[in-house]
Amino acid sequence: MELATALKTARQKAKLSQQAVADELHISRQSISKWETGKTLPDIENLIRLSTLFDLSLDDLIKGDAIMRTKISHDSKLFTFLKIALAVITLTLVFALIIAFALSQFTVGSYHPVLAYVPIVLSLFVSAGALIYMLINIRKQPSRGMKIALVLALAGVLCVFTLRLLSYLFHLPYVDLI
Repeated sequence: MELATALKTARQKAKLSQQAVADELHISRQSISKWETGKTLPDIENLIRLSTLFDLSLDDLIKGDAIMRTKISHDSKLFTFLKIALAVITLTLVFALIIAFALSQFTVGSYHPVLAYVPIVLSLFVSAGALIYMLINIRKQPSRGMKIALVLALAGVLCVFTLRLLSYLFHLPYVDLI
């Protein structure tokens, strides 16, 4: 049974109006109407509330509706992408700031210039290692380790570009040679 039909049947069986369900969920009556006619789909939070209100399992509501399963799958993939993007940005900034701080401690002539490149080389080794791990363990369905490797690889590569920007803004020694 499709989700729209299941919701309407469950609401009528519970002898509730669309307005009563809407009040219970703290949403508009129009949202309930759109769900029951199949024009839109409820989000996962409202699905859980509906299953509780109508004393139905989520399986009963979702499994019969292919569109709803597709929506949940799409939402899950989008959430995973956003988590990866946030992790990449965070790690990039952390790598770049650590390396920039390390480079700001060097003054020309006080240390051997090769020492200035140690943090940058480490960042690139982390990226290269993560990429090699990904190539060795490539699968159709990415594992948690693959996602972590992707985050590390992207963060390491983006770190070099971030360092160039920091070098330009704060005139860091040695970074101009990157």
